[in-house]
Parts: sequence; C-alpha cells; structure tokens
Amino acid sequence: MSVDTQVLRAPAAGVTAAMPGKVTMLKRVQPYHDVGTHRHGGVYHDRSDCPAGQRLHSDHLVAGTWNLPRCGQCRVLDEMAPVRG
Repeated sequence: MSVDTQVLRAPAAGVTAAMPGKVTMLKRVQPYHDVGTHRHGGVYHDRSDCPAGQRLHSDHLVAGTWNLPRCGQCRVLDEMAPVRG
C-alpha cells in the first residue's frame, strides 16, 4: 500500500486529510507547484485540501503545471470527494 493511500483512506467528504476532524470547504484552485522540484520529478497541485500541497512553503510556489504530472494525492481526493469548479 502506498503512503498516499494510507494518508487519504479515512477522511470523509468535507474533511481534509491534513487535519482530520476539521470540516472545510473543498475547492479546486489554479494549478501550482514548488519551483524547487519542477526539474526533479515534481508534481502540480490543484486542490485546496491536498496535504502535500499544504506542506509546501509559500515562498517556493509558482503558478501553472509546467507540464508536470498531477499530484497523486489530488487525484485520490477527487475520487473520494469530487470538487466542481
């Protein structure tokens, strides 16, 4: 079992994986990624509730996908709690 699956298995719709038990509004955001990882197998994020995206330091974020693959945790969150918009 992958780490992504373990982290994201329990939360119900409306509950973030990063803060279990805290209800938040889930939303899709403009794609962003960490400028320091885009050359080394980085991924882009597009969900406000993505635990991996929330751990990134804001000083290192840049807009866009830069042709990077989508974050696996963002994909799993879409399967668990789809977000429109």
